[in-house]
Amino acid sequence: LAEALTGFDVNICMLDGTTLTVKVNEVVNPNFTKIIPGKGMPYSKRPGHYGDLYIRFNVVFPRRLEPDQKKAIRAAFNRSKEKSNY
Repeated sequence: LAEALTGFDVNICMLDGTTLTVKVNEVVNPNFTKIIPGKGMPYSKRPGHYGDLYIRFNVVFPRRLEPDQKKAIRAAFNRSKEKSNY
């Protein structure tokens, strides 16, 4: 959940055996899709050209939080709210 809110890197094993590292800086909601242009499957009729790679993320939320965990989350959001200009 923390990574979904703050960003992370994901390593993807490609079909050719290479590893593609993708930086995800967006806030990732459940079923969020990130598109990487030109890193998908090759076009059969256009040698050397590739489609886009679609990466779908499944954010798993905890089923339950302990009271101290809830308190820490609320405190973190209150601090960020105080630092913003809302």
